[in-house]
Amino acid sequence: MMKIIKYCSLPILLLIAPTVFAGMFDPPTTDKSIEYLGGIFGDHVGSIYLGGAANPVLISMFSCFNTIILSIGVIILSYIGLVSTINTAHEGEAMGKKWSSIWLPMRSILGMLLMVPTPAAGYSLIQVIVLWLIIQGIGAADKIWNIALTNLADGISVTQGLGAVDASPLAPSTPIENAGKTLAKNLLNSLVCKKSIENLHNHTATNDKGLVLTFTLSDFVTNYGSRIRLYSTTTKTLPENATTVFPAPSLITHKGSFNIGAEDYTATTAATAATAAAYQQICGNYEINGSSTANELTALGLSDAALTTELLNYATTAYETKMLAINAMIPLLDDAAEQIINHPGPSTAESSGAISKAIEAYSSIVQTLIVPKSRFDGSDLNDGAIMQGMQFGWITAGSFYFRFAKSLSQTLLATASSSPIVSSVPSCLKNVTDYDSITTLSGVKDYLKRDEYKYIAFNLSNADDAFEVSSTSYSKPGELTIPDVNSDSLADVVMKPLHDLIQQMMNSIMSMMKASGDPLVEHAKFGNGLMQAAEGTWIAIIVIFVGLSFTTICSGINPMFMVGLAILVVVAPIVIAIAGILWAFGATLSIYESMIPYLIYSISVLGWFFLVIEAIIAAPIVALGLVMPSGDELGKIVPSLMLLVNIILRPTLMVFGFLLGARLFKVMVEFVNFGMLAAFTSLPSTSL
Repeated sequence: MMKIIKYCSLPILLLIAPTVFAGMFDPPTTDKSIEYLGGIFGDHVGSIYLGGAANPVLISMFSCFNTIILSIGVIILSYIGLVSTINTAHEGEAMGKKWSSIWLPMRSILGMLLMVPTPAAGYSLIQVIVLWLIIQGIGAADKIWNIALTNLADGISVTQGLGAVDASPLAPSTPIENAGKTLAKNLLNSLVCKKSIENLHNHTATNDKGLVLTFTLSDFVTNYGSRIRLYSTTTKTLPENATTVFPAPSLITHKGSFNIGAEDYTATTAATAATAAAYQQICGNYEINGSSTANELTALGLSDAALTTELLNYATTAYETKMLAINAMIPLLDDAAEQIINHPGPSTAESSGAISKAIEAYSSIVQTLIVPKSRFDGSDLNDGAIMQGMQFGWITAGSFYFRFAKSLSQTLLATASSSPIVSSVPSCLKNVTDYDSITTLSGVKDYLKRDEYKYIAFNLSNADDAFEVSSTSYSKPGELTIPDVNSDSLADVVMKPLHDLIQQMMNSIMSMMKASGDPLVEHAKFGNGLMQAAEGTWIAIIVIFVGLSFTTICSGINPMFMVGLAILVVVAPIVIAIAGILWAFGATLSIYESMIPYLIYSISVLGWFFLVIEAIIAAPIVALGLVMPSGDELGKIVPSLMLLVNIILRPTLMVFGFLLGARLFKVMVEFVNFGMLAAFTSLPSTSL
């Protein structure tokens, strides 16, 4: 029967050409994991070529193993035929009531075909299919890995995020944070204005003593005080005929604006049109510009049509990025405005923290307007290590930890540093009492009653105070200092060098904890410093010992030389031992800890290879599960399929785990340092 199965399945197997196994995630031929799989299973598995040396012995072993599994399948198939005949005669239903007359025959035939060894290869068809699926998983991991490397070549590290911004010809100073601060202050004033008008309308406005204000409201506050909101106006691209201009324009701008006011306030006559416009933006008008210049794309050598398309895409991206940043700021500043109005007086921690977060949100989002190096200077991926990482695939990720940890710099679009154009935003400096003389209240003062704009000015004054406090609320702790040693006594003179050494070490620890770079890099620097200090101590002891040895000839004149040598003989072993401990600790930080990411990733890769070996060997047994009698459509192989999915996705998940693990480690160290710095700096200096 086995010969019949082989002969019947041979035409099917011969039709399976290598092109059948072409998939959408095929890895590059230079992928190292494929090469290592070839070193394990031989140069080819069925029609899949892996590379490496041929191994006919292994092929013969697998051929024998698959024949054994196929023999077991024949026995099971015979059992199914016998029992199904008996069940059919006994129960009057094809194959009986427990077995499916549809799925069982189909699964049995499919299972037997999958167990047949492929011609001249030894491996069964299911082993070839499993290996093909595993290779597709490798290709998927390579695609994810290549995205990380491509961006690394352009100066963007997935583990570090955006680093320092280049002072380039495109953006000479890139004052993004300053633009964020200016925008945050204006938006805060606008939102305070909005909420103040809402409070006036709802009769919940209070003075600095918490008493509700009672006075006659203006018609605008009465009728439209509940309708003040943020709304967008039209967007447009300049020049309007950019896509038809020849040659391509040197500058394309995509702009839009939004107001904070009564959108539905309309003029009844031409005479009130100006008033209507003022009411529609009574708390502020903001114009957002996103632009792109041809200078940013000169290295691409594009045609006019293509250049226009790229310029338009860049300008639109810049505009949308700025709007995204503003949308992230508004909820934070809205909370701050709520705190400022509901808690008049000194600024609260909630409002100051929200303002700081809003500025941080704007800076972080706008910094994504990166000009890739290949687009700025025409450079390709000329970094040899990155090119090798792409060629050799996901398996090389473990050796890239410190490349991702570097402090990279990027070039921003020139438009990134430009602030939105603001108008009609009311403002008031803190501690101002003469509200009538303020000229920065704009439309609020011109169109509302005196008591109304005085209340708004009072809240704007508190907002100015909160904004000022927000810039100093989160300063880092200072240096840890140790009390100076009084050098009057001999003991204090001896302790002075030890005091200075401890102070220097504590300052080094504080610097390491406050550093913003990758923790492993900072730990390695600190460990290297400890090793150098220990080695310097050893050299100093040797020099002193040799010097005192030569001066022993003077001991007859001055016995203090012999005393000094005796003291050195006693003290030197202790100092050498302490230096040895410091050197070992420094070596652990500088060498061993730096190897941990590579070691963990390499061990994970080794575990994946074990799983692949198990999957290839056990694949015919999975096919045997298809032959086993069962009423389900998949029979007994469901757990095996889940294990196979795990093996296929493991390379991709390992890449994500490696990269996100680096970010998690940085966050964890920052969290520990956050508490430790506060604990260190709060220690009484006399306890050190």
